[in-house]
Amino acid sequence: MKISTKTGLINSVAFLCISLFAVLFFQISTKNIIINSQTEDIQKSIEHLLSHEQQSFRQPGGRGRNYMENRYVYLSEQIYFAERSDNTLNIIQDPFGLEDGFQPGIFTSGGLYFLGIEMTFNGKTYLGAGDITSEYSAIERFRTISFLLIAIFIIISVLLGIFTTRLSIKPWKRFLKIIGNINTSQLGKRFTVEGSEDEIKEMETSLNQMLERLERGFENQRRFSSDAAHELRTPVTSIKGYAQILKSWGLSDKTVTEESVDAILETTQEMQDMIEKLLTLSRLETQKPETEIFSTDEWISRLKKSLARKYPSRKIVFKVENFVRQIQASPTYLDILVGVFVDNAHKFSEKEKEIILHFKKNQIIIQDFGAGIKSGESEHIFERFYKTDPSRTRNQQSSHGIGLSIAKEIAQIYGIHIDVDSKEQVGTKIILTFDTKSSRL
Repeated sequence: MKISTKTGLINSVAFLCISLFAVLFFQISTKNIIINSQTEDIQKSIEHLLSHEQQSFRQPGGRGRNYMENRYVYLSEQIYFAERSDNTLNIIQDPFGLEDGFQPGIFTSGGLYFLGIEMTFNGKTYLGAGDITSEYSAIERFRTISFLLIAIFIIISVLLGIFTTRLSIKPWKRFLKIIGNINTSQLGKRFTVEGSEDEIKEMETSLNQMLERLERGFENQRRFSSDAAHELRTPVTSIKGYAQILKSWGLSDKTVTEESVDAILETTQEMQDMIEKLLTLSRLETQKPETEIFSTDEWISRLKKSLARKYPSRKIVFKVENFVRQIQASPTYLDILVGVFVDNAHKFSEKEKEIILHFKKNQIIIQDFGAGIKSGESEHIFERFYKTDPSRTRNQQSSHGIGLSIAKEIAQIYGIHIDVDSKEQVGTKIILTFDTKSSRL
């Protein structure tokens, strides 16, 4: 059974139950009001009969001070009235010819409906009955009308249930239609978020956000595959070439063999480094790294030891001047961020020239005295796989053009602003400025 059918049945049953309850409650309430009113009139009439002498029953009519008394005078002449003592019944007044046919409650006699009551007055038991044929007929007519109303309510509840269900299911059908047309090549489709602040609008917003995440994920996956295929083509070709050399004549020539094996090892190391960088970049684009608040003193100390091990022949100078005491970020990815710029400084400057890391207030400044960046290239260096002129590399180390893209992603995640100040043949200065929210003095 479809959800729309289930919802329609639930709405219909709920509306029907409410309607039935309302009709039955009104019918029972009306019946009780009429019966109670007639019972009270009979009681008052009996009390009047017992409290007044026969000759005083008739009083002047009208709506003056004695109106209620005159009313009960009239009603007292229209009731059955008897006294019961022991097992005998003394009928005092019987305008309906009931005789011994009296019954407590509602009973019939001669085609008429009567209401009988028993009451005690001055220690004696009296019986009274009044004609309620017109009232009972009204109750019966109302009961018939009630059943007709119930039948009408059933029809209305079914129609209303179908209408409300279709109205409420309409947005969901629109969702299903749009979702059914979405595939990996059409993730750019979005729901139109409109209307009031209700659950439907929240669902549309959530689905749009989900589609954006899916589109971004598929795009990252597609770009990763394309990038990997693009960058692996050259080293794979190189490895294949050296393998063919070995197969042709390298095994008989030790020099050629050693040269080919060294080249293959170097190429595979480059491939491994490039794949690691691609994976890091992919993780940064799909998963937000964890964040913690850590001490900058300890982090700088670890960074100094790490860079000394990685570049043992390079002089790296650390300067700390009123640097922030704490940073909210990931120490691991912050190491990668600084390491990318130090690695570039190492590649593009002479070995004997120093690299300066200046930690000042909420900035980290990485400065080298190498070849610098050509005018017009600064705006492209953070593009993926962008490479500067290879002849500018001072240490014969290849570059994949991925490191600065990784640095850019990390900086964006932690709100770090990157400024590049470079002059040809003078050097480059990279300024990393931390957001005041992520750093504490």
